[in-house]
Amino acid sequence: MTERPAKKTLQIHKPRDTSVRKPTPEEVIEFLENYRRLMDPRARQPLKLISMKVDIPLLDAFKFKAEQEGIPYQTKIKELMRNWLKS
Repeated sequence: MTERPAKKTLQIHKPRDTSVRKPTPEEVIEFLENYRRLMDPRARQPLKLISMKVDIPLLDAFKFKAEQEGIPYQTKIKELMRNWLKS
């Protein structure tokens, strides 16, 4: 049985290591278009259900802190994701 080479990760900013490939021009255009739509305050964005594994103490602490701020924790996660993209 032949092993497949590891799939390279797409990374938009300066690569940290050689296993990260440069995005194609088409991928850059797609990223910029998605970013433009995301930042349009008038556009209602479609939602996608995702699943991820998180350490239970991390999730519990995150939910607690979000509750203290009076914001649903999933809304806070999306806010953090948007802020990270802007930086």
